[in-house]
Amino acid sequence: MQGLEDIAALPVVTPRLHEVGYSREGLEKVTSGNFLKLMRAAQAALERQACRSDAASAIPDRLRSAVRCST
Repeated sequence: MQGLEDIAALPVVTPRLHEVGYSREGLEKVTSGNFLKLMRAAQAALERQACRSDAASAIPDRLRSAVRCST
């Protein structure tokens, strides 16, 4: 999804949803623990994939700084 390439984009999600009409109750549901768990899992999967030498070249330059390889 454009604009949500990694977990760093989360701070802009809530204000944008409010702008388009989500209620406070609706925003609380969207930003609940399950959503955050999903985004963290997606980030972790990106990092695992990116740390493989054959996959490293496929990482877009704009996302390289978000990937933390421990190998």
